[in-house]
Amino acid sequence: FGVTQEGKSVHVAISGVLPYFFVNLPKALNEEECKVFLTKAIKKFESQASQNYGYSSYQISESCRIVNCSYVRRRSIWGYQRNESHYMQILCSNPETVKRAATIFRHWDASLDMQEIFPKGPIVFQTFESNVDPITRLTTDSNIVMSGWVQIPVNDLKWSDSRTRLSHCDIDVAAHFSKVQALPEKEDVSPFLIGSFDIECVPEGGRGFPDPSKPLDRCIQIGTIVYRFGDSKPLANIVYCLGSASVDDESIHIREFEREEDLLMAWQHLVVHELDLDLLTGHNIFKFDLNYIARRAQVLKLPEFFELGRMKGKYTAIKTTDSQSKAFGHNQFHYLPMTGRMQMDIYQVMTKQHKLSSYKLDSLAKHFLGMQKDDVSPKQIFEFQVKDASHRGIVAKYCAKDCELVYRLIERLDVLPQFLEMSKVTGVTMNDLNTRGQQIKVFTQIVREARASDFVIPDMRAAPTSRDDVQYQGAFVLPPQRGIYHEPIATLDFASLYPSIIRGDNLSYETLVQNECELDEDTPVSCIQEYTYKYVQHVEGILPRICKNLLTARKKAKKEMALTDDPIKKGLLNGKQLALKVSCNSVYGFTGAGRGMLPCLPIASSVTAIGQQMIKTTSQTVQENFNATVIYGDTDSVMVNFHCGEGPEALKKALELGQRAAKLVTSKFKPPNELEFEKVYMPYILYSKKRYAGQMYTSPDKPDKIDVKGLQVVRRDNSELQRDLMKNLIKTMVKEITQDELTCMDSGASKLEVLKSRISDLVRSYNQDLVQGKFPLEKYVISQSISKKGYEKTNAAGFKSAALGHVKLAERMEKREPGTGPVAGDRVHYIIVKEAPHLSHIKNRTIDGVTYAAKDWPPRHERCEDPTYVKEKNLTVDLAYYLENQLKNPVTSLLEPVYDKSEELFLEAE
Repeated sequence: FGVTQEGKSVHVAISGVLPYFFVNLPKALNEEECKVFLTKAIKKFESQASQNYGYSSYQISESCRIVNCSYVRRRSIWGYQRNESHYMQILCSNPETVKRAATIFRHWDASLDMQEIFPKGPIVFQTFESNVDPITRLTTDSNIVMSGWVQIPVNDLKWSDSRTRLSHCDIDVAAHFSKVQALPEKEDVSPFLIGSFDIECVPEGGRGFPDPSKPLDRCIQIGTIVYRFGDSKPLANIVYCLGSASVDDESIHIREFEREEDLLMAWQHLVVHELDLDLLTGHNIFKFDLNYIARRAQVLKLPEFFELGRMKGKYTAIKTTDSQSKAFGHNQFHYLPMTGRMQMDIYQVMTKQHKLSSYKLDSLAKHFLGMQKDDVSPKQIFEFQVKDASHRGIVAKYCAKDCELVYRLIERLDVLPQFLEMSKVTGVTMNDLNTRGQQIKVFTQIVREARASDFVIPDMRAAPTSRDDVQYQGAFVLPPQRGIYHEPIATLDFASLYPSIIRGDNLSYETLVQNECELDEDTPVSCIQEYTYKYVQHVEGILPRICKNLLTARKKAKKEMALTDDPIKKGLLNGKQLALKVSCNSVYGFTGAGRGMLPCLPIASSVTAIGQQMIKTTSQTVQENFNATVIYGDTDSVMVNFHCGEGPEALKKALELGQRAAKLVTSKFKPPNELEFEKVYMPYILYSKKRYAGQMYTSPDKPDKIDVKGLQVVRRDNSELQRDLMKNLIKTMVKEITQDELTCMDSGASKLEVLKSRISDLVRSYNQDLVQGKFPLEKYVISQSISKKGYEKTNAAGFKSAALGHVKLAERMEKREPGTGPVAGDRVHYIIVKEAPHLSHIKNRTIDGVTYAAKDWPPRHERCEDPTYVKEKNLTVDLAYYLENQLKNPVTSLLEPVYDKSEELFLEAE
């Protein structure tokens, strides 16, 4: 599927493509013997398929058919091999046959009588590349760039007529795969038709949360706003409404329906026939919207609704997946596959790319766009729906606004260019980028490079150990010398350290020496210190080649980006360089994932071992040659005190010495490893590993910004009250102390005393405002995410008990309005209050078998409350909690390098 330069949708039925995989042949056979072996082995294959797997002869010949089997010479990517080996390349009738046939070969009955095939002993088959999907196989074999341009000569196309059309596309043709020509140099983007949609639904009687399985919990509106990629003005802005509706905005077109069935089918017709959208997007559509309308279509018995893809007569079904990760917790997604149509959920994109306290559409719009949603509550949506046309129009305008905000976010953040370029770089489809992880991106690149070099990739069914089971030494850390530094501290960073190590020492699957017998006497080998791993050096490895291509392309993209003023082109190039950076940095992690697609822990161990040695060498070189002190080093950078003194001249000197040190250290390592110098901090506060702050300079003229790493100021869990104070404290601590400030203090005052005075004034001001209740309610909101482990439904009435406050709140929210409570994966926003109205009936201060003392009643985890509920019930904020936990504790930690007894700053407020 694709889109022409003019925006026409295209479906090409490709012929002449057969999926295939490889099987190793006995090394003892020569080429002629291998060809004889092939014929006999296939007959045995059919026998085993019939006897051991229950396939009839008909199934073998039709559904599970091997079309052709040929002898080829290849090298396995697994370990260095001097010479090629014998393999069978097995072409199958369809992808399902590949899976079945590969399974049979992998589980070949070694006890079977094989004397007439191979009299020299039992046979154990290993399969290769049976897990390569058909799309990757086609694009790799044809050198097609995924999400890139192709052309097919008109004379080589077979055009469909109304009777033979297979799709709903504007252009429906057929062609042989050999006629498809890739155009890798063409980098512009088709004018994709993008539709952003949102639904509104109401529960029967306005009670609880809408449930699509209930007959009268109807979908009452579907809004869709349509843009051409690159245009800021919409082509269409349509809201489908159940019942009449009138709006005061001429740009919104209302289409009215008496029946929900007609509304749903009309929207399906809009997506498939009227507009034929290339990309369907929205906010939280993979968790809610798509699932809701699909379930409604099932309840209303509308099978035609599920023809949402571009293939005629192909119906889809909702697909539910569960994912669990440390980064994102537990999530359940509902996908509605639409063949030939891309889908993107801006909620999912934002959670992966940005660390925010809230991913609600209103919060995203305020943060990135300075815009906000219309103010209509779920309760009002129900009330307005049963009133009149003007009130339903308010809901329609609200719905249309949500659709617009999603597109504006995609436009502002260059989301589509980033996805397109990531797809091109990795060879993975746009939809797979949304639904699959990092592993497939690296694996697809390895498949591409392996084919170009006549390597085959073994099927890794399951690694013997997981990453948790196998421990290899991580990044080396030089212990931090904690404190506040008023003299300039230079930062020396390795450019793309791990990819550069992979390139510099030629670390790859097929360069790793696993059998010393494969080496000639004169084969150059790199031995990794402290490890027994060796890598040949005379042939560039696949992983180094991937890293080189990615880094070279990134440099080119950044250079082109600096030369263009076209905002669309600049956005595309920025998306490209970001995609290249992420993809390159993923290569190392791919090799170390114990249960990944192609784990190789020796490579991951070698990378970290070399990285450790490089950090040690850097520290030693700088200290010996510049009489400097390395005050901290971590993974790919070191912080250096050149002892230049203080002030502007010292800053200039540090910038100069940083350049010289970087050049000297770089000369000690294999290319392309390069130590870069870019910045100096003055002042600089070092707390501990990965925790520091400072005023950053890249030139002596003026500071670039205040740079903060790892401190609570950047944690999204904390209240805005805390984040504001922490930010202002850091600004105060790293702000240069002037001579006037020193003069204004008592004679002989030190910089530390001036700094303490600044801090004292700021903290006491915040304390006073807190005690006097001057902060708005929003400043007290804290947020935490719910994991599956702590929050699971046990039955229709309740949830598993948990002592975490935000989990308890989630339980109460669900009980108040069933169906509306936060679910696993969501972030819960709450305020700590003094009261716990839901415990007013308890007289003995006992909950869940625990009896609390009077001073501890009600317990804090029962006093976490929803901000909206706090407003409605006029509950009292627990200021003592915020003073102690949100101000005093984090501030005391932050001020450690300055104050010995910073808690004294809070005595007056307490």
